[in-house]
Amino acid sequence: MEKDIVQVYKKERSSLLRFIRNHVVDSDTAEDILQDVFYGLIKGFSVTDPIENLVGWLYTAAKHKIIDWYRKKQLQYFSDTKGEGVNLMEVLRDDSFHPEKIFYQELLAEELTKALDKVPEKQRYVFIQHELKGKSFKEISQETGDSINTLISRKRYAVLILRERLNEIKKILNSI
Repeated sequence: MEKDIVQVYKKERSSLLRFIRNHVVDSDTAEDILQDVFYGLIKGFSVTDPIENLVGWLYTAAKHKIIDWYRKKQLQYFSDTKGEGVNLMEVLRDDSFHPEKIFYQELLAEELTKALDKVPEKQRYVFIQHELKGKSFKEISQETGDSINTLISRKRYAVLILRERLNEIKKILNSI
């Protein structure tokens, strides 16, 4: 039993970490998620209830941990100055077990990560620092040396890009 877990860990660790890093911006967070997945495997591994597809189980568990991480970050509205936008926390909440809705929730988490990769570096940095890491514009300004107005403008630019890329998924989720 322990031997199987050690073998799977050695064989799948790097590819699973790569999978997680494709969905999570911060590499430390990706490592934490990886450790949580393997901890869950060790904790839940038993002879009476064996896992038939161990690798599949690991990727499914990683996907759920990634979604949980996004939920914990308490993403707020991606809004412009008019206050319009999509509340990602409402979209990512799993209020029902409707398979189609769950699929689109997972898709949104994946697409958010992909969309963030398309945002220019300076705008992405401000967005991540402010929205995901919870830093104030003043703190970011002190780190970067950029004015608060510049940072607000960069975040707004990032929000516009993200909103455009995620709008189609929002429409689909609203129809479910």
